[in-house]
Amino acid sequence: MFRKSMQMYRINALFLILLTLGMSSPVTAQVGEFFSGKLISDIPWRWMFAQKWDSESNSWGDTTSIVYTKGTLKMPEEIVNRAKDSNDIWRDLQKVVLTYANNRIKTARIYQYIPDSLKYTSLPILALNYSWEGDLTSKVSGELPLTTLMNLDPATLGMYAPLFAEIKILFEQQNTINGGKITEGIGRIKLSINPLIYALFVTMMSSSGTDIPLPGSDLPLDTNWINQIKTTYTYITGSEIQIQSSWSSSDSQWVPLQKDSLVYTGNKKSLTFHFNYDSTTNRWDLTSKDSTSYNLDNTPNQTVSMKLTGSTWENSNRSLYFYTDYSSSSARFSSNKSVKSNIIAAKIYNFPDHPSLELELKNESRISIIITDLKGRTVYKATHLHNFAGTYSISLPVYACGSYLCAVRSENTMETIPFSIVK
Repeated sequence: MFRKSMQMYRINALFLILLTLGMSSPVTAQVGEFFSGKLISDIPWRWMFAQKWDSESNSWGDTTSIVYTKGTLKMPEEIVNRAKDSNDIWRDLQKVVLTYANNRIKTARIYQYIPDSLKYTSLPILALNYSWEGDLTSKVSGELPLTTLMNLDPATLGMYAPLFAEIKILFEQQNTINGGKITEGIGRIKLSINPLIYALFVTMMSSSGTDIPLPGSDLPLDTNWINQIKTTYTYITGSEIQIQSSWSSSDSQWVPLQKDSLVYTGNKKSLTFHFNYDSTTNRWDLTSKDSTSYNLDNTPNQTVSMKLTGSTWENSNRSLYFYTDYSSSSARFSSNKSVKSNIIAAKIYNFPDHPSLELELKNESRISIIITDLKGRTVYKATHLHNFAGTYSISLPVYACGSYLCAVRSENTMETIPFSIVK
């Protein structure tokens, strides 16, 4: 019952590691950005949620996942990923625990949530260590238990569980930095196991007749590394190209896999085009794109992903970012915000009969209020409201139970406030 292909694990080991990271947090979903430390070390938002596009209703569907941070803004101590279970109840899935040194990430530990015991695993399922050169990561290394990689339940391994616990996949990504930019990153893996334990493991497998793949049949032990994935970075004014390749041991060469073309507006990433490599035609095929919009204070507002079907772009999913503490409906500008920001404070109070927006303006201005549900449908809209400087209480005619987003714009400032109506 343990028959699995070690060749499959050898080829996909680092990809599975990265998939685990991507599931832990959207900020680790892009391989190049994760290993360069560009996103995970500079998270401007407090929480975000993701939605899938519902083609039947032609609108955004229900929220599929929520990610929120704990700790200092831009240097979170924890990143928690949540989703609904089969009973439609929000549950934790995974969390990333971060430590810092000299304002840079030192370690990242990923823990899995166990629903039956209502707690996280005592030991991390993945451990990462960072080395830095200036503001960029020069190396990321870590280890992953083989039982986690092969999705084996220790309870089903019986007497072999302690032996499997000693087997780990070691991995590292070494980045090449030139001119203050990462130009190449190569990821590689190897098995690490005590030779005496391995000899005992082989003996027990042979005597029992149990068909469990022997670690080392496709992966060398201890000191020999195997190349897995390479990412090259090319920088052109206003754009960046990342090409990912996998190592072919049979041909002893790198084989192209994917390409990302990033477009910047100023220093903000606005578009990313994704390509897959077609080895039969030796060309790159465009498959999808991500577009990010920003608030007037240059913080991300939302990222919309679209897939290319034939010659038509179709919505796929989107992520919306918020800057208040998770579960709070208040939105306040911190002291380091631009002095041009006109909204000093905004908060929604849920009164028994209707919600009310409390708004404090720095200067006299016209404001606009747009309230949408989580499917993107507008339920209330008021534009060109003239208000003097000061504090106002504005009644919002929204009565149905549900979750909403209230976007408030005041000339050069926009803030989005999530709120819910429960009766």
